[in-house]
Parts: sequence; structure tokens; C-alpha cells
Amino acid sequence: MKVVILGLAHAVQTTDGTCSVVQKAEYRKLLSQLVAERSVEFIGEEQSPGHPTIAGELANSLGVRWEPIDMSESEKESRGVPKKWFVVPRYLGAEARTCLTEEGYQRDLGNGWVEIEPRHESDKMRDEFMFNHVICGAGNAKRVLVLCGYNHLLQLKQKFLEAGHDVDCDALYKYEWFGS
Repeated sequence: MKVVILGLAHAVQTTDGTCSVVQKAEYRKLLSQLVAERSVEFIGEEQSPGHPTIAGELANSLGVRWEPIDMSESEKESRGVPKKWFVVPRYLGAEARTCLTEEGYQRDLGNGWVEIEPRHESDKMRDEFMFNHVICGAGNAKRVLVLCGYNHLLQLKQKFLEAGHDVDCDALYKYEWFGS
């Protein structure tokens, strides 16, 4: 299976999120391009239940199968997944930049400061859960698009590679229109 994983900030996923109209339009355009250029047959998306997503709407309009791949809220609660995530400010001086690190997603705040959204211990089980849901949900699909938060990108990539799949990764923070 050919897998494309797109790491993102969750606010861009829904029409009612906090990202700008321009960011949402560019996100929709990027998804449309990925689906067309990669001949995507299945989209698996980490998303909050009850909030329609841009990817879900796009998949429906294009006749592409789409499924949520994250745990339900009740399953998260029973497994001890935190409801609120915290960020840690850190001064890095000239080394400050927006990127993914082993510690988590790091966002450049300017003036040498970054904000780090660290991975939580429960992210390991969520990575495994999402991986399994993509494998099951994709069925016979040969080309798959996985949409997940930045903190799952590298670990999901590793899981797909270890399972023998061909994987490409990208992240929204790399796009000028999205910013950090």
C-alpha cells in the first residue's frame, strides 16, 4: 500500500475551527491535489467526533472512502488519555524553529522562544490504534491518505514502514500559507 501521511494542526480540519478562511481554503486545495495526484482511494482522519471535517466533505464529494481513525471519547477516557494538552515554553535562541522533534511538536514563537506540545505516554497506544484502523478501514485500497496531528506523524510513518508499506510524509507547518 502507498501511504501519504499529512501532519496538521487540528484547528484547520473543521469549517468551525480557529484557523483563517485562507488557511482552510488552502488546506482544502492541498487535500484535493493529494487525492487527485496520488489517486487516493481511502482517507483516514484523526478527528473529533461530532465535527464535520473538510476532508470528510471532500471525500464524500469525490466518492472516496473516508473514516475517522481515532479513539472515541469514551475509549480515550477509559484508557486515561488526557482531555487537555499542555504546551511548554522554552528559550532556544538562534535554534528556535517550527519542527517536529522527538519531544513533540515545536512551534517558533519568535525572539528565540518556542512552544513545545510534548507527546504524552498515551500517544503510543493512540498511534497503534490509528494504524490498525487505517489498515482495517482501507481494506483493498492501494493508495491511502492519513491525516493526523503533528505529534503522530513520525510514529505512524514508522509503523507503516515496519509493516512494509511505501510512505510519504508532509506537514502543514512547512507551507508558507499555513505559517507556524
